[in-house]
Amino acid sequence: MNEYNKFCEKFKNNSFLIYFLPSLLSKSIQYKNNNYFSLKFQFKLNQIIPNPLKIFSLFFSYLRIIIFALKQLIKKRKIVCFCTRPGGMQNKHSYEDRRFSGLERNINKKGLSVIYYCDGVIKNKKFLNKNPVLYSEDVFSLAKFLFLIFSLITLLRFKFTSRNYPQWKYDLYINLYASIVIYFFSIFFDKVFFWDFEYSRYPLFISSKFAGCNLIGSMHNFHPLFKLPWISGKSIEHLSINHYFTDYQSTFKIFSKKNKVNNLFKPYKWQRKNKLLNIVIIQENQSDQSDLLNFIYKNRSIISNIFIKLRPDKSGSDLFLKKIKFFNFKVKIINNVFDNFTKEFIFIGNASTLLLEIAAKKRLALSFDDNLEKIFETPARPFAIKNTRDLNKLNNVISNPYYITELDSLEEISLLKKYLVPSNAVVNHVIFQKYKINSLVNQILKG
Repeated sequence: MNEYNKFCEKFKNNSFLIYFLPSLLSKSIQYKNNNYFSLKFQFKLNQIIPNPLKIFSLFFSYLRIIIFALKQLIKKRKIVCFCTRPGGMQNKHSYEDRRFSGLERNINKKGLSVIYYCDGVIKNKKFLNKNPVLYSEDVFSLAKFLFLIFSLITLLRFKFTSRNYPQWKYDLYINLYASIVIYFFSIFFDKVFFWDFEYSRYPLFISSKFAGCNLIGSMHNFHPLFKLPWISGKSIEHLSINHYFTDYQSTFKIFSKKNKVNNLFKPYKWQRKNKLLNIVIIQENQSDQSDLLNFIYKNRSIISNIFIKLRPDKSGSDLFLKKIKFFNFKVKIINNVFDNFTKEFIFIGNASTLLLEIAAKKRLALSFDDNLEKIFETPARPFAIKNTRDLNKLNNVISNPYYITELDSLEEISLLKKYLVPSNAVVNHVIFQKYKINSLVNQILKG
């Protein structure tokens, strides 16, 4: 984040490129060595040559959206563009993301029509889906083609001289051209649900701004600030772009009208009954989880059964299972973590949102965090509700999820006769999940 801020200071405020710099934040954060802005572009034909079939697909989408827009104009219905992703689609018949399930139905009830922007690579495109779809992979293919037309001479000059073309410049111009492409789609939209300011979604946001659309963003789960800073509004606040964002605070406005917050932090008792432990490892992609597996291996003598909860989209699951096999663990895959069978289980992960949902169901959730960064206490968007009590001053009370490191003993933790109190993250997450669709609909209808 600091490297990104230093980089942005080099640009003058009157530079048009200042509008596209925030797209590089999510790119730069992927490089653990903080060396993104010093990387040189690797001149490879397979990286810069566009796919002509995807460009053809893009023009087909454009034609379909024009026809769709004309129909909505006759019906006097406004058009909302929803961001989605292949890994989040609930079934083969719908492009709706499972994390915003029910949003399309609610918006249709309000007399608006929906178009989708599919962010990511999809295997089986549906060209005749009931809602027109704009595919990001098609957009970026045409962006590469535009880059070749306008920047090839410059690129070749850097390739065949002592000077090198920087990676950030290539990424920035690709994002610029992608934004130009999407602009010609955005002129048909009235409102755009762009999600956040991540690199591949940023063109949808910025092009729709210039097309005059109402902009709506949203969290979808808990997001840690230092891992996903592009969800924070701070990344674009210098641009002064009017937009709405659904988060804990906007959602709490709906919740507070219906409920009281007095009992949200009510303690509950967790006590181990069985001699040996049953644990569930939550697979996630925020870290490689090798340290967590080492910790479990170290405590294997007190563990009876090890269960694995894989990600719903199975992203990275094969690699995760290979790591499990390396430790020679005998594991069972578990799908339902909330039935009566799991009441006394201990659930261990790093930063998965599922840990918050498990803690909300009065199970003991452990967040393994070797640096003790307490990841659930640093949200990308500020909490609306906070527990004002200091748990350290209360006897036999701990916050759930509970943070552990490799220095902790699983045996000692499991023997503690403690009262668990839902953490700030748990309470805010539960409210957000329950009311986020209502909050989003409100935000979309504001414009």
